[in-house]
Amino acid sequence: MIETSNKMIKENWVSFQRYECKSGFIDIWTGSKSDDPNLESESNEEIGTHKMYRLNGSGNWIGDNISSQGLDRLVKIMMDKCSASEIWNIVFPN
Repeated sequence: MIETSNKMIKENWVSFQRYECKSGFIDIWTGSKSDDPNLESESNEEIGTHKMYRLNGSGNWIGDNISSQGLDRLVKIMMDKCSASEIWNIVFPN
């Protein structure tokens, strides 16, 4: 089992998990495919689920270009060894 240091946070209508890394953090939001945490309000529709991510609590939430389970696992494995930016750049290269 992988031990993680995370906490649940709520900003406006968006509830998400924040994973503290060696330095910085990665936010992971899970919600309906009809919702977008970048918008001011949530949709009233429920259409499956998807995940979106944000680095250090700033900028827009973005979707992943690999499987969300892969990114979640990568964060949990590397968060004590790497900075949030280092993990982010593996998944979302510039």
